[in-house]
Amino acid sequence: SEAAVCRLVYKTINEINTLSSNAIKWPSDLEATCSEFFKISAFPGVIGSIDAIHLVARAPEKLHDEYRNPRGKYTIILLAICDANKKFSFVSVGYPGTFTDQKCLDSTDLGIHLDHIPNDYFPLKKYHLVANDNFNLREGLMAPYKAHEIMCENQVEFNKRLLKTQAITSNTFIDMKSRFQTLTKLDMNIERVVEFTTACCILHNVCLDNG
Repeated sequence: SEAAVCRLVYKTINEINTLSSNAIKWPSDLEATCSEFFKISAFPGVIGSIDAIHLVARAPEKLHDEYRNPRGKYTIILLAICDANKKFSFVSVGYPGTFTDQKCLDSTDLGIHLDHIPNDYFPLKKYHLVANDNFNLREGLMAPYKAHEIMCENQVEFNKRLLKTQAITSNTFIDMKSRFQTLTKLDMNIERVVEFTTACCILHNVCLDNG
């Protein structure tokens, strides 16, 4: 029956998600991670590229307005950090569509650590994430200059290199949605969307590990 198939699917998803801590890991060799990112656009000290994406979901029974994003669709947000090889090193999913990318980051343990470096994520102050202008400049996070802040060619070049490096995560989202096309529109309740999306992130990494 359809119900039996659904139960089997969700059981499989839950089994996959038990692999999360092994499949999605913060880089252990930060110098090697920096070297891989440096090859992209010669931007130094990068240990991760951060971005967020909205995933369309079924309208929730409660908190309708909280999950309706600025475009009028019901969404949850996936916040993710990738390495230079498009592997996820950090994911956090389930934020309401009304949240900004910055608010999603601030809601995580990682976001809290950005203000207290050095720490387990950033053992040295020379390491940082790169982000687009949806995020604010922080000690451990490099964001581009705003248009009104640009005063010289060096700042233009800074933005160019930073955003080329940051685009890794945007491209990773595209690759994952191509691999798991159900992500383009998830006809599931919010809780199931969180579980399914997490499983997709895990399987994405597993696919990369296995060629």
